[in-house]
Amino acid sequence: MNWKRNLMALSLAGSLLASPVMAPVALAADQAVETTATLYEGVANKGAELKIRQIGRYNSGVMDEDGGTTEIVAYNEDLKVAYVINGKKQTLSRLPLGELKDGINLEMEAQSDIQVATLIEDKAQGFVYGDMTSVAYSSKKGLIAVALQDKDYSKPGYVAFFTDKEGKLVYQNMVKVGVQPDMVTFNAEGSLALTADEGEPRKGYGDKIVDPKGTISLVNTETMEVNTLDFTDYDEAEARAGLVKDGVVLKKKTNPSVDLEPEYITVSGNKAYVSLQEANAIAVVDLDQGKIEKIFSGGLVDHGEVPVDIDKSDKTYAPKKYEGLYGISMADGIASVELDGEVYLLLANEGDGREWGDEEDGSEHSNEKKGKKSPSGNITTEDKVTYFDSSDYEGLPEGEYDFLFGGRSFTILNSNGTRVYNSGDDFEELTNQYYPDYFNTSNDNVEREDRSGKKGPEPETVVVGTVGQKTYAFITLERISGVMVYDITDPSEAHFVNYINSRDFSADIKDDVSPEGLAFVAAEDSPTERALLLAAMEVSGTVAIYEMEGPEAPAPQEPEEPQEPGTTPAPEKPSFPWIPTGPILPTGTEEEPVEKPEEPQEETPALTAHEAIMTGFPDGSFRPNDDVSRAQFATLLTRMGLGSGAGSVPADVQGHWAQEAIAAIFHKGLMSGYPGGGFNPDGALTRGQAATILARLIQGEEAPANFTDTQGHWANGYIGAAVAGGLLQGYPDGSFRPDEALTRAEALTILARWQERSTRPQDLAGVDEAELITYPDVPKDHWAYWTILDATNPHLEGEGGLWQLAQED
Repeated sequence: MNWKRNLMALSLAGSLLASPVMAPVALAADQAVETTATLYEGVANKGAELKIRQIGRYNSGVMDEDGGTTEIVAYNEDLKVAYVINGKKQTLSRLPLGELKDGINLEMEAQSDIQVATLIEDKAQGFVYGDMTSVAYSSKKGLIAVALQDKDYSKPGYVAFFTDKEGKLVYQNMVKVGVQPDMVTFNAEGSLALTADEGEPRKGYGDKIVDPKGTISLVNTETMEVNTLDFTDYDEAEARAGLVKDGVVLKKKTNPSVDLEPEYITVSGNKAYVSLQEANAIAVVDLDQGKIEKIFSGGLVDHGEVPVDIDKSDKTYAPKKYEGLYGISMADGIASVELDGEVYLLLANEGDGREWGDEEDGSEHSNEKKGKKSPSGNITTEDKVTYFDSSDYEGLPEGEYDFLFGGRSFTILNSNGTRVYNSGDDFEELTNQYYPDYFNTSNDNVEREDRSGKKGPEPETVVVGTVGQKTYAFITLERISGVMVYDITDPSEAHFVNYINSRDFSADIKDDVSPEGLAFVAAEDSPTERALLLAAMEVSGTVAIYEMEGPEAPAPQEPEEPQEPGTTPAPEKPSFPWIPTGPILPTGTEEEPVEKPEEPQEETPALTAHEAIMTGFPDGSFRPNDDVSRAQFATLLTRMGLGSGAGSVPADVQGHWAQEAIAAIFHKGLMSGYPGGGFNPDGALTRGQAATILARLIQGEEAPANFTDTQGHWANGYIGAAVAGGLLQGYPDGSFRPDEALTRAEALTILARWQERSTRPQDLAGVDEAELITYPDVPKDHWAYWTILDATNPHLEGEGGLWQLAQED
């Protein structure tokens, strides 16, 4: 299916990494972010099962390096409209998306802005606007809900309700909820609106200082009655001790009723699951009974097993394992999904510190401890690291341990709190792979490794959606920006699929920076008839609109026997020894492949005897322009002298027709699985991946590649090595196209270059050309004709070095 695109500015792999880095600039809070006409793509689009591309953007005209602009977005599937809040502008905006069906609309306009702050202050006596934090929509009730905090941090907040009538937002009513409502959502029926009332002690701790209770408010949307639940039942000594024993992190000598601070809510059936971020916990609410049922821990990440880069002094990605160091997950966003009858919870493990109060009045409090040496003294770094100061907290392992804020990952739990999956160090590894020059930058600067010592990329929000036959998790990265995509169809085998980042790194804040909230739009509810993802950016003040294309039907079954159409050697030909000539044992651990030549290659250096390494299809065609898959390329390598193998392989390779070939290449370090797990054997091999394999084959030294589209690309050094080795080349326009898929003809060409073999017209002297295997779609004037002829016809070396076709017995 063809993708609509802006022909002026489409940027492959979502990258503007060739742009120069600019010095940080002070930004005005009411300044509009600078945007470009670039429509970004997912970095793995060429080989991914789910392709994702930007097709639009809304710019609110207000950015702020401290955030708080377009934080949250909700979608009305009935009217094809998005609702966006902007805490700085104090507005609720209506964003019509129906026009997207007519094509790209990069800069979209909002309709019917409402100045919510003024409206609510007029209607709520004594309320003074402090912030607008969340918006949600219920299709069952046709209601839009907006969460509002009072300027006085200790006073209750409100939820205001609106409807959308004739293209205008119309106020309906409002209700008082708990202190500092930070998130609002609806249950599936729309009968309840739920708020997570954070209740932070923003003036610190002290005898005469108010620490508000954290609560969860349930609003009956028919009667507008409010049931606000608190945690006072856990203040009793035994109940509190039970929380600590279960790994809930609590401030010493502090009651859970004030220390637990609800952050985010997801609803599944008659249960609500609420993240208590600072306490590293999840509360379960029985909506039928209207009570808090239980609380369990969000878990830890063991950095003795999961590597992490905490030292930014070297300005490079250098992950290490540290015994006794743990990341406290501290989930912000939380989502739920039911798969095969079981409910799963997905946590975005951001981490959050507590810095409250004032030094002058003695209320100052911080649980952050910064230094080059860890609190235990077991870890020493060249630059400061922010550790969790556990001395005033309970619920963490006791002993000589150190703790970091956040897990730099996302986690899947079952509904009882048992961990099913954790993404480990994927986010740091992947962002470094695709954006090495901007690894762990922050959302207000492009300084490399700025955030390595403190929470890394900061996973912020997670939502779940189904595209085609598969279920995906979408996780935002607050700091470097962008959205990670994972296939969670089988939660225990979740794996990375794609990543899109529509930030322009040529300036500190440009295009779409710091995604805070997401809204998934199913294909059947989308104006484009494809699934959409709406990403609200709290720093740039924009909303990015991404469109997705995924598998629409189950993947076809592989043949029962280990053979792949177009790559199996001709069975009727006798086998005989043949002579590989290149080095075969490099080192490395990536998964990358191939390149696309544009013109026939120059004269080949040597004639080599060999069997056929590739065949055509049953219909007699060769299909030179078809993509070559990762499994097929691994098979070609084994047929060119790297042998077959055995041993452990990723789960999606087990039982695959090419398992032995992949095992051989996998264990030689030429190709590897994806960071999130899996090998994706049937995915297309890209030119950048091919360059990586070739560079390893020739043991080439990494070198910068001077193409217009490779600067900043994860494979740039490998591309430079492969080009220097004479195995790959770019295009006449100066590009390399590292994320384009390699074709069958290109695969044969670069491998022939590697082994310095091919066929020339003069080599066929004395050969009856009627006996040659040829293909109607590869005529003699095709640029790869002689390479394909050589690869698909088994031959010996005859007198004078001429061809001698292998004869049947």
